[in-house]
This record gives sequence, structure tokens and C-alpha cells, in this order.
Amino acid sequence: MTRGALDSRARAWLAAILAATAAVYTISLGNHFVYDDFDLIVNNARLADWGFIWKSLVNDARWFNDPSHLPQSVYYRPLQNVWFALNFHLFGLNPIGWHAAMIALQLLTVWLVFRAASMLANDNNTGLLAAAMFALMPIHAEAVVWPSAVAPPLAAAFQLAAFDAYLRSQRDGDPRERLRRMTLSMASFAGALFSYDSAVVFPAVIGFHAFIFGSNRKVQGGDSLASRLSAAVGAIWPYALESCAFLAMRYWVLGFINRANPENLHPLTAAEIALSIPGAIAAYLTLLAMPWRAAPAHRLEIVGRIDSLGFLLPAAGLLALCGGAFFVLRRHPHRRLYLFCGTWFAVAIGPMLNLGALFGGDLIQDRYLYLASFGFCVMVADLAVTFLCQNESLANVVNVVRVGIGALAIVCVAELIRMQHVWHDDFSLNASAVAANPGAWAWHNRLGMSFLGRSDYLGARREFEAAKNLEPNDGRNRYNLGLALSHLGDMSGAAREMAAGLDLMKSPPASAYADLALAVDAAGDSHEAETALARVEKLPGGTDFADVARAQLLVRHGDTTGAVQELSALLARDPNNPKALTTLGAILSSEHRYDEALAMYRRAIEIAPRDEQLHYLAALAFYRSGRAANALEECKIALAIAPENPDVLALSAKIEQAMAAP
Repeated sequence: MTRGALDSRARAWLAAILAATAAVYTISLGNHFVYDDFDLIVNNARLADWGFIWKSLVNDARWFNDPSHLPQSVYYRPLQNVWFALNFHLFGLNPIGWHAAMIALQLLTVWLVFRAASMLANDNNTGLLAAAMFALMPIHAEAVVWPSAVAPPLAAAFQLAAFDAYLRSQRDGDPRERLRRMTLSMASFAGALFSYDSAVVFPAVIGFHAFIFGSNRKVQGGDSLASRLSAAVGAIWPYALESCAFLAMRYWVLGFINRANPENLHPLTAAEIALSIPGAIAAYLTLLAMPWRAAPAHRLEIVGRIDSLGFLLPAAGLLALCGGAFFVLRRHPHRRLYLFCGTWFAVAIGPMLNLGALFGGDLIQDRYLYLASFGFCVMVADLAVTFLCQNESLANVVNVVRVGIGALAIVCVAELIRMQHVWHDDFSLNASAVAANPGAWAWHNRLGMSFLGRSDYLGARREFEAAKNLEPNDGRNRYNLGLALSHLGDMSGAAREMAAGLDLMKSPPASAYADLALAVDAAGDSHEAETALARVEKLPGGTDFADVARAQLLVRHGDTTGAVQELSALLARDPNNPKALTTLGAILSSEHRYDEALAMYRRAIEIAPRDEQLHYLAALAFYRSGRAANALEECKIALAIAPENPDVLALSAKIEQAMAAP
């Protein structure tokens, strides 16, 4: 490989890197939807409507959860939602297509890393090695194999394209070509802004580059500080104006520029944020230096005192690192390049240090390093290439370095493969996160939900109790613990935990109080059940939930006729109530009135086509009425939505066994 123009050998190496990246990431094609994918994709019925795209341009990232109460989140990422909509129209809910699209985006980003790194270092060898490092870093698995995490890589691709176009514009002597490249750079930056809010800091990257390297255009004052400042201001102002315009748009949509995450039970103080930042930076640098420590969760100690070791140790370590780097590299011919790489990391990771705006259980995340790692990859690649070029005569030394690079590549590939398995499904993800950070109550709660989905109620209770011990004031976890206890037959404990959970929630849904009414009735307190139902009726839309719950109570007490009458009256005034349709269908099915039950299920499925439980109930009715083929078809639909649903898997296996029997 040679420096300078991209020759055929360099093209072959780049093609090999892209092919290896695609090959390694094909493992993720077998992964399911996980975690936020269900809220943002699977259960997002509005994705099917092309109007979803236009509404996402003028609303927050989760506006579809409840359009009547906006904003629903602290994020404004319209191009993220556009990506979701386009993927849905191309692939539906088949996760293979979604993962293939993420792999394609990763390949594009790796190619852009090569272009930008080669231009920045003026060396194709550095660009190729930087691209290879970026392609196979295990800490990038989260951003590539998780469909809901598309915002960081999408914005990174736009920012790298913007940076590459900017660099090329600085070297182009033709004014028209320079204008074309700057227009491309500005347009790419706009794409980054509307993909991921954190891209707003990108102008600082441009400013630092102009300050550190100066301008290729001759300015009065040569290489003086004043001339560098002038170059920085001249380079940064159009990007800064674009950022300001985006912030104005964000304020118009959300009503604020920045605020604390409303989901945090214990908001961080300004002092805690400031004193915890050194630990966060140290954690990210550790992940870059040891990418095999990739995980879906990492621990960060929240520091409240300046004399705490949690502040002093990482702060001292960062000072020592900066001082050591200055001492070692101060006379290196590429010291300006390395200084810029360090500033790239600092700028890119900066928004992730706004700890108060992040969810308290996930302050350190692998995906936050996606763009920041570019600076690290370029610096390490250039150091390695420079060392090898300067020591070509020392064959033994060169061979040792090459063997070391190869061994590190093997370790990274193995870890990258392992991380893709971690993100295979919700249970694997949550179990791995709990193992990585057992002190995070939120991950215990999520693992408990995975156990609930598997009908493993003992496992669910164990995880919910672990979360309760770590954070007793989270209402949702307490409520979930009550659900697990109800499945285990401990109705008194279920009623107690559900009531405590609802008291702790800020705005509990009416359906939760309806479930509480059923639980306290099962515990033998019919008076308290009626009290809970009365409270349901006072909430918005609560009357319908109360009527359905009363029908369920009538069934429990043997009055099936009364339950049918209650539900029929509800459906007379609200024909499209899915809960009433489902409950009535279950009652009719229990009376062997399968055709009538299926009619109810079909109406409910028309309203909520992505509810796997409805398809399961329809499959059960078909199976019990002797229509195995229809039952199997409903099972397939349910498994496409929820591949790990144990009830559907068991019914599907039973049907296939029955159909195979002579």
C-alpha cells in the first residue's frame, strides 16, 4: 500500500475490510426486536401511515405514544422516525430486513471513516487501518445491531460525510468546486442534526480543525494565534448558524432546549454532575482502550463530594494521561493530528456528559462512543503506520507489531460476535445487563419483565424484588412485582405491591387500577375492589376499563350472563374497544361458542393487528374448534411479532404434532 492516491491495492484492502464487516455482522440477521424496538417499532401502529413522516418533522421523537399530550420525550429526531417508517414500508415487522439496513448503514459509515481518515492524515494506509478498527470494534455492536439505536450511526454517517466534504473543500482551488463541496458539507450536517440532537456540537470540530491546522488560504499574520483564531471563526460560522437554527426548531417543537430527564426518580444536582464527569470520561476511555469490555450496561459512581475517591482518582488519571501524552508526543511530526483527534473525542462525547438529561440507570452506554471513536481510531492507526514505516529495517520489531495487531483483531472479532448474541433477544440482553451491572435496579426490572414474558413467575418475582431492594420508590417495578405475585397465587401480596406501586406512579393508567381491583377481589376484599373501580371511573377513559373489570369480576363469581350483558352494553357505545372485544371473546370461547368468539377476536385484531396475544387467543379458538390449519396460521403471525412467546410456541408445537399424527 502506498501513500497518496487510492491505488488498486488500497481499493482491494478497502473492499476486504467492507466484506469482513458485512460477514461478521451477518450474525445479527437472526436477532429479534428488543427493548425500545417494541415501543418505537413493533407496537407503533402509526408507522403504517405515510403521514407519520410529516408529523415526525414537527413533533418530538415519541409523539405517537400520546399525540394529545406533547411532548412525549426530550428528543427531537425526525430523521430517526423517517428511517423507521421507510424500514417498515420496506420490511414490515420482519427483523431481518431491519438488521440488514443497519448493516448497510455500518458499511457506509466504515467507508466514510476511510475517506475522512485518509484525507485528515493524508495517508491511505492510516485510513485503511482506521476503517478496519472502526469496523470491528465490539463497542459498536450496540449501535449496529439494535434497530432503535439508529440515531447515533445515522448522525455519525452524516457528520463524517460533512467533515470529509469540508476537508476536500479546503484543498480545492476551484471556487465553484469548493462551493459545491461546502454545500454538500452543510447539507450533510443538516441531516446529522435532524437525526440525533447531539450533533449540535459538530461546529466545534470544524472550528478546532481550522485552529489547529490553520487555513490553506493565505491570511495576513501567517501562523500566528490571531490568524488561527480568524481561520477558526471563518470556518465555524456557517455551521454554527445551522446549529442555532436547529436549536430554535427544537425549542419550537419541545418547548425547551435542555432539561433533566423526567424519568429519573432522583435527579442529579449540578455538583453531582460536575464531580461525576471525570469518572464518565475515564469509563469511555477505558472502553476505547479495551473494547472487549463492551456490554449493554456499565456502572458509573455518582460523586457528591470533591474529596471522594470517585472524583479524585479518575481526575488524577485523566491529568496524568494528558500530561503523559503531551510529554511523549510533543515533538512527534504528527502532533497536530493527534491533538485534533483528542479534541474530536472530547467534542463528540461532550453531549453524553450531560448526565442529568440521561436516564439514571444508563449513564454509560457503548453506543455513545460510536462517533467519538473515530478520533481514537485515526490516532492509533496513524501511530501504528508511522511506527511501521519508520522501522521497516527492523524486521523482527515490525513482525511483532503485525502479530500483535492481528491478535487484537481476532479478540475484537470474537467479542463482536459475542455482543451480537447478547442483543439476540430481550432475555439475553437483560440477563447480560444485570450480570454487567448488578447494582442497576432498572435492568433487574427489565429482566423481570422478560421472565414474565416467558411465564417464569418465580424468576420474575426474584428480579422485581431485587429491583425493589435497590430502588423501593419505583412505582412501575412495585406494580410489576404485584403482577408476578398474582400469577404465583399470592393475591394479598399482589394487591399490596400493586397498590404501593400505583401510589408511587406520577400518572398511573386507568388499566392499572382495573388490574388492582381484580387483585384485591381475588384476595377476598370485594369492598376495596369496588373502591378501586370507583377510582378508575374518575380517570380519563376509565369508565370503559371499569366496565371490563366488572365483567371479569362477574365471570369470576359465576355470573357469565351478567358479564356478557355488561360487555355488550359497553360495545354498544364503543364498538371498537379492544379490551371489551377480547374479554367477550374469551367468555364465548369458554362456552364453546367458537365462531362468535373468533368474530370478537377478528374485530380486536383489526384494531390492534400487532398484539400477539390476540392472535394467540384466535389460534386457541381455532384449535379447540378443530381448525388446526387456521390455528397454525395465527400462531405464525403471533410468533412473527413475539418469537419468544412461550404460550404461542407451546400451542404451535401441539398443533404441528397433531397435524403430523396419522
